Amino acid sequence: MCLYSIDKKTKNWKVGYKVFKKYGKERVKTPIYPHIYKLNTWVKDKTKIYLRSIKDREKYESGFHFFKNKRDAVIYNRVSNEIVLKIKVRNLIVTGTSKINNYNRFKSWKNRPVLTGVAKEMFIIMEDN
Repeated sequence: MCLYSIDKKTKNWKVGYKVFKKYGKERVKTPIYPHIYKLNTWVKDKTKIYLRSIKDREKYESGFHFFKNKRDAVIYNRVSNEIVLKIKVRNLIVTGTSKINNYNRFKSWKNRPVLTGVAKEMFIIMEDN
């Protein structure tokens, strides 16, 4: 999920939502990349890759992309074996919007801008159930 547009001033978000796949009892993995993360632990992204926003081609450092609102993460969630978990974030790099892509089952939401952030650190909160 690359950013479509970047805010002129980065927001001060502390929490968000991200889509994962369950991987055992206390671990999850990302649906697209083969990274496995332990729940209830701060995780750092140590990569130094730069991406560009789609709309303005503005450069930003890679990190953990996440949705500001749970509703957007639920709609982005493409398949039933994926779950949406709340995350805490630190070292926020950039905030802006992304667009829900073609693979989504809610076609009426296609290309709707959704609030998105990118952070260098995240803490994945274990779900209550």
